[in-house]
Amino acid sequence: MFELPDYVINEQIHENNRVKVYRGYSEKDRMPVILKVVEKEYAEPGHIANLYREYEITRLFDVDGVIRPERMEQTGTVIALVSRDIGAVSLKEYIRSNKVDLKMFLETAIQIAETLNRLHNAGIVHGDLKPGNVLIDTGSKKVYIIDFSSAIPVFSKNRDTAFYNLVKTYEYMSPEQTGRLNIGVDYRSDLYSLGVMLYELLAGTTPFRAEDQDAWADAHITQTAKPPHEVQGSIPEVISDIIMKLLAKSPEERYQGANGLLYDLRECYNQLANTGEVHYFNIGSRDVSRYISLPQELIGRDDEQQFLIDALKRVSKGKTEIILVSGDPGVGKTMLIEKTLKSAVNGNGFYISGKFDQLKSSIPYAPFASAFSNLVKLLMTKSEKELNDWKRDIQQVIGRRGAVIAQVIPELEWIIGKQQPADELSPKEAENRFLMVFRDFVKVFANRKHPLVVFIDDLQWADYSSVNLLKYLSLEADLKYVLFVGAFRDNELPEGHPVHELLAALKSGEYAGQSGFLHLKPLQFSYFADIIAESLNVKKEDISILSEVLYRKTGGNPLFLGQLLAHAYEEGLLYIQQQKWKWNIEAIDALNPGEDVLELLVKKLDRLPKKTQEILKIASCIGNRFDIHAVSKVCCKTADETISCLMPAVAERLIVPAKPLQTSMTQGPDDEYVFEFLHDRVQQAVYLPIPVQEKKEKHIAIGKIYLEHGNIEDRIMFIMDHFNRSLDLIECGEERKKLAEYNLMAGRKAKIAAAYSSALQYFRAGKSLLPDNSWTTDYKLSYDIYLELAQAEYLSANITTAEELFDTVIEKSKNELERAAVYGLKVTLYAGVGKYKEAVHTGIHSLRRLGVRIPTDPTKFDYLMELLKYKWQMFNRNIESLENLHEMRKPEQVKVADLLSRMASVTMSSHPNLYSFLILKAGNYAVKHGNTEMTCVGYLGYGITEGSVLGNYKEGEEYAKVALNLVEKFGKSSSKCIIYFVIGSLVLHWTQPAELCLKYLDKAAQAGIEAGDLLITGYSHCLLLEDQYIMGARLPDILEEVRRKREIASRIKHDNLSINVELYESTVNALMGINGCELPDAAEILNNEHLVSLVKKDQSSLATWHIRKMQLYYFLTDHRNALAESEKIQNLMGAIFGFLLQSECVFYHSLIITAMYRDFSPKERKHYRKILKNNHKQLKKWAESCRENFEDMYLLVSAEIARINNRKEQAMQLYDRAIQAAREYRHVNNEAIANELAAQYYLSEGHSRIAGAYMDDACRCYMRWGAYAKARQIKSRYPDLTGEVIVEEYSGYRKNKYTGIPKIKREDSDSTVTGSGTSSGSVDLYRLDRIIEDIYSEPDINKLLTRFIDIAIRSIGANRGYLILEKSGELYIESGKDNSSGRTLTDSIPLEEYPDISKTVVRYVARTLETVVLNCDEQPGIFAVDPYIAESNPKSIACLPVLFQGISLGVLYFENNFIAGAFAANRIERLKVLSSQVACARKFQSYLEKDYDRSKGHLVEPLTEREMEVLRLISEGMSNKEIADELVITINTVKTYIKNIYEKLGVNRRVQVVARAKELNLLR
Repeated sequence: MFELPDYVINEQIHENNRVKVYRGYSEKDRMPVILKVVEKEYAEPGHIANLYREYEITRLFDVDGVIRPERMEQTGTVIALVSRDIGAVSLKEYIRSNKVDLKMFLETAIQIAETLNRLHNAGIVHGDLKPGNVLIDTGSKKVYIIDFSSAIPVFSKNRDTAFYNLVKTYEYMSPEQTGRLNIGVDYRSDLYSLGVMLYELLAGTTPFRAEDQDAWADAHITQTAKPPHEVQGSIPEVISDIIMKLLAKSPEERYQGANGLLYDLRECYNQLANTGEVHYFNIGSRDVSRYISLPQELIGRDDEQQFLIDALKRVSKGKTEIILVSGDPGVGKTMLIEKTLKSAVNGNGFYISGKFDQLKSSIPYAPFASAFSNLVKLLMTKSEKELNDWKRDIQQVIGRRGAVIAQVIPELEWIIGKQQPADELSPKEAENRFLMVFRDFVKVFANRKHPLVVFIDDLQWADYSSVNLLKYLSLEADLKYVLFVGAFRDNELPEGHPVHELLAALKSGEYAGQSGFLHLKPLQFSYFADIIAESLNVKKEDISILSEVLYRKTGGNPLFLGQLLAHAYEEGLLYIQQQKWKWNIEAIDALNPGEDVLELLVKKLDRLPKKTQEILKIASCIGNRFDIHAVSKVCCKTADETISCLMPAVAERLIVPAKPLQTSMTQGPDDEYVFEFLHDRVQQAVYLPIPVQEKKEKHIAIGKIYLEHGNIEDRIMFIMDHFNRSLDLIECGEERKKLAEYNLMAGRKAKIAAAYSSALQYFRAGKSLLPDNSWTTDYKLSYDIYLELAQAEYLSANITTAEELFDTVIEKSKNELERAAVYGLKVTLYAGVGKYKEAVHTGIHSLRRLGVRIPTDPTKFDYLMELLKYKWQMFNRNIESLENLHEMRKPEQVKVADLLSRMASVTMSSHPNLYSFLILKAGNYAVKHGNTEMTCVGYLGYGITEGSVLGNYKEGEEYAKVALNLVEKFGKSSSKCIIYFVIGSLVLHWTQPAELCLKYLDKAAQAGIEAGDLLITGYSHCLLLEDQYIMGARLPDILEEVRRKREIASRIKHDNLSINVELYESTVNALMGINGCELPDAAEILNNEHLVSLVKKDQSSLATWHIRKMQLYYFLTDHRNALAESEKIQNLMGAIFGFLLQSECVFYHSLIITAMYRDFSPKERKHYRKILKNNHKQLKKWAESCRENFEDMYLLVSAEIARINNRKEQAMQLYDRAIQAAREYRHVNNEAIANELAAQYYLSEGHSRIAGAYMDDACRCYMRWGAYAKARQIKSRYPDLTGEVIVEEYSGYRKNKYTGIPKIKREDSDSTVTGSGTSSGSVDLYRLDRIIEDIYSEPDINKLLTRFIDIAIRSIGANRGYLILEKSGELYIESGKDNSSGRTLTDSIPLEEYPDISKTVVRYVARTLETVVLNCDEQPGIFAVDPYIAESNPKSIACLPVLFQGISLGVLYFENNFIAGAFAANRIERLKVLSSQVACARKFQSYLEKDYDRSKGHLVEPLTEREMEVLRLISEGMSNKEIADELVITINTVKTYIKNIYEKLGVNRRVQVVARAKELNLLR
């Protein structure tokens, strides 16, 4: 017993979770008290926090029927909450020893409901309502509610939703409190808990039974309780129905407030009191929602609806029209268009939409990209035949121009396959091509059978290029069956906006019959009153005065009305009384909401907490839709802290969780952190009042965050939009210079998309950032920006400005060479717009300045003189000798050759005589002055210095690009081989995928042969072999490469290549275990005298030899010898500096240090920690420069560093990220190492099952790499962890290509790293470990599948689920369970024959391998036309792919028919981990390999060449999409080939293909 001054403790009455409850009295006033006590010494921080929390929350209200703590006492290590002791007992204790009859039940229920109603009116959700937290006075039977440690203060009476997840009691928690659902907790959660209590009071048992936390959560989400009157026949059915209504899974189906419940309970009590019985009546009749929301159907817009429908009818007959809808914000433009046209088109055409964002108006074509990408996704849900038809139609119309569309709508490649890059054209030609290709693309979707409606919203924020596209498509493209609808706010359309040009064109009469206008006015009073009546559920005649007041204040604007009603409710002027809405008309009339909704919104925003307002300001600066992670970084908070701060705005319905842009969850849990403003007007209400200076500061902060954490290249325009609003605040010269460079990048990106108006804005911003003396301090940047800006101004018809800029560049240019470059550009621009005369004049003028005179109109004499000069110069000279001409000695001479070439292309058709003269002149000039080579080499020297030496890899790459462009334009093979070699070996791999380096090395080898430079040729082949090995190419492929290189080395007599061949052959032999060799023999293989004598001839070969030994010792886990080899390499680093091999050396050196770290002495640790730190820093820099080549190395070393520093959670994250990166970038060697190290880590932590999964993957990766000896070593060392892995023997070379497999991200991969200790992620890993072990132990395959489906359903919170597998090219339901009906499916059923499933969702996931999660109460996007969803009305759907070793086996499909938004992202991720592990079970693999005919000893019909290609890729583990990408064909074409292979091989599943092919010797 503890002591507390001034209190006498009589007895301890309760103890739970180290919180103790005592009964005693106060010595001061003898008042009986209850003390809830926590002793600091033994309590966890959460217990103490809950005590403080309960005390603080109960200060917020004073409600009858609630016992609040009177005071908080603290002494020494004891903290106590002191409450008055009323002598009552808990309801839990009371019902144990007392029978509760119907009368007492109703009296108790009414008292609890009354108290809850008062609590809810005070803005409090109890959060843990249960019999133990309800007290009853045994004498008076008065009931009290206690314990507010889990209470939730909500921020708004209007939309009281919160996302807290505090302590709750599992038996009584609501479905939304489980944490598994994507819905928040509000007042209705207490009503659910009350339903459980009332069920227990009457029936004597809780409605569900479960054994643990997961089972309770599953029960509350998916199980349907047996009605109480069926449990106890004496219970009146109406009371039973009241309880069942309280227990509804969806909050929307429960009582919406305690008022309605109270009415029904009192009716029951009155009947019982008056008649002794309770008769049935319609319950919920007086239930009034606490929420005010306007009706979702259109009211008062009949004429406008008919206008749009008439336009659609005309379009359906073959016309194309554009309708522009204008009106004030909030008047209902978007709702009118969507409600009218979407429903009218449904099933008989296509309706797509996109909208502009006021803060992203510089990003061209964004709404079109969004609209058509969703249309493409819709096609992915179609049947196989339909999808093939669409593919054929699209390919027929766009042909080889697919890349032009795919650049804007990348999802299109899902259907038509990977597209070759589009040819580069001049600006005008590029723009014309884009418009015409887009027109042809639109034509595909618009015909008599299915007209197309394209709705583009918020045109007042449109950019010029997008408006131009809209104008072209709707008025000039000669389309049919298309209705374009645009909406805009005419009062926000500034002068000079491109929409004015569109309006002028439409009103000119030129396009009569093709256009229409609809100005949406405020609602008429009568319709306005209808909306109010429906919103408040009252008769129209009862609200005439209220309607007049509201109409006068809102002007008939629906958005304004909704906000004003909410405001009145907030102020208590609109309230519920006796289950009806009441209002204070005088007070409402006295309200001053402002001139429009914006003022009212501002007032509402002003009432929010300051921290909420500040975060909303940042969000409003990002745009209508904003990412919580970006906002949190700007305001220096965690994501959870930011969401918590935003909850008041969520409660006020000012912001809402965003509907996904796509219907997939491919972005994982981060999708939960995207919000959007309820209406653009809300965003404006936040954004506009921000002081200009503050606004600028926020835009800069946002821009900096996205620069630091975003994909700069992809989002450069979005990023620069923020900076460019605040450029006057940027004072640092270096920063202004960097932003000028970024604006140059953004402008060039817009220019590529033919969005010249957007490009113009970026180039202008870039120019404004340059200092006055920029031509002196930043000459190159100034030159580039001025030149780009001059082009953009010219293309935007600002001719005078453009000419002035061109003149400035010419004036500032340092020499005639640069001036000539400007003239050359002007020649191209003039020619691009058809000004051939000006182009010719400019070119001739430029050439004259360079000393070359060209006649404007050459005479025959001029031509004859040039011809004679040609003859003279070629007299006694062979044509081949031109390859050996001396260099052009002056840069001006090179530019002359360039100008002559440009002039020739310009004059080909416009000035044929001049053209003939020019091509002859160009040849003569080259013969006289020679070719240029050394300039290229000089630029590469800069590139190597900037890149490899100084670490400025991007700058190095830029220099390399300059050199490359020059050499490919003017160089010969003798210079090309050098340039290509240096780029491929020393420059490009720091910034570009290594595959590109191989291409340049291959070109270098070819050019070297052509030029006779055998030295460079041999070095190129050395690196072609070495780099492929480092990148993780399959070792059998390396052996084949070794064979080819040996032949080349012999042919060209190249010593270094011969050494490399021997070295890598020995290494590969050791890893593959060829000729009985095992890994322990590796050292002997590499130490043979012949090889040692070879490598000592050359330092680079010697360094490579030590690196290969270091790697093999590491694989042997002989870390001491590996470290010794790494030390020897340090003196040879100069020989490999700058090569890709340097990174591999740093990588393995780091892994060796981390492996030995704990064995080092303190002195050694200090020494090697410094080395490790430097290595890690270098790897990070490489990874930041080129993720594709180095990210997996950096992440794996990071994981090992986290491990040795005992940062467990961080290590787990980093291992998975390293594995994922290695798979993504096809580095199977590093993927194997990462899996092995992860397995060793989990094994050291005692997680043997999880370790086994990683070690399995490690084994399989080593085998995929071809390192069979290493795989056998693992199998031998860890037999218990790799029991299901069969290690193959190498049986000769077979060509194969490794393709990475997307790694399933583990649930805890996004967990916050908080040092040591066990996190929730760790707990889930333990639970998952047990589940996997349980499933693995099941010997019967049918029971295994049933068990898996059962666990999966419970894990995700579904009430039905199916495992659907691919067989014979079709999808079959192999196992399923419906908990609602109790039905279990064990027989295979074709998907197309099963009625109770969304086939469109299943098809989409099977084809795209994306995870789809639908909240069907909201708009289901591309699945809206699914007849199953329309008819069956499921609440939530989730569907995810099932993968085995990267091969898609099928999908998992789940439904929850009780709750919308049921499937949370973290549960989806957990299920992915579970399914991937189950797919590895031996029983499951055996099941997949059954049912094919092994009796066929030969092929009836041989496979075609292409089918053999597909077969080989299947055997490598490629998915359909990967095969399509590899062969540059579509997914459907791949499926056709696979079906043919199935038929010919007599198999019916992908996993059977390889085994059968090997039996028939088609694969070795």
